[in-house]
Amino acid sequence: IRSSMGLGDTRVGAAHHLRIFDPKRGAMLDRIACYLQNRLFQGIFLTGMAEGRFIPPIGAGLPAGRGRFQDFFGINYYSREMVTFNIRKPGQMFGDIETRPGAPVNDLGWELYPEGLYRFCEACYRRYGLPIYITENGTADREDRFRTRYIYDHLDQVRRLIDAGVDVRRYYHWTLMDNFEWAEGYEPRFGLIAVNFKNQKRAIRKSGAFYADLCTNRGVTEAMIRKYFKASQAP
Repeated sequence: IRSSMGLGDTRVGAAHHLRIFDPKRGAMLDRIACYLQNRLFQGIFLTGMAEGRFIPPIGAGLPAGRGRFQDFFGINYYSREMVTFNIRKPGQMFGDIETRPGAPVNDLGWELYPEGLYRFCEACYRRYGLPIYITENGTADREDRFRTRYIYDHLDQVRRLIDAGVDVRRYYHWTLMDNFEWAEGYEPRFGLIAVNFKNQKRAIRKSGAFYADLCTNRGVTEAMIRKYFKASQAP
């Protein structure tokens, strides 16, 4: 792409929507079903972009030949899902998918699992060696009850990645303002800024103010902890 368009050292990459899949139980069949979910949901695309080859069951090789087809991995991370083997679900790769029972969840029922961001980025970097751009990370929280802590906890995982030597170059929060979600419409509220879709009025949420202060201070200060977190919820 760079050579054909004369773009010099322009960096090219794609944003991948990735999830952590874990076996619900320790059974071998659950682990196999979990492996299939990982391979088909994300492994085929990741390997194709990083190594220039398809892997089964899609096929092998690419018309363009082996090689890297991106300069960085863009990673969209939100949640984790648990997998249970089900022989009656061949169309779902023999897996039942559910949220971990008793786990904290957002308004869409997605588990709040910050460690998943570390796990996936670390594994991806160790295998493929490409820089990481976290292109989406956020949560649906209409009442803004837990988004501030969500941001803190996930950025703490970014710090862990950097400390571990992973080349993380970008972090983009999803999203600035409440938006239209393709499947769920206007109901889930991901924005740092609340939007009234009837009159288009906007208001910065507390989590948005926290994120602004975090960017301004290039980190979280003790004063921010006192300002934005209740004593029982403080990190």
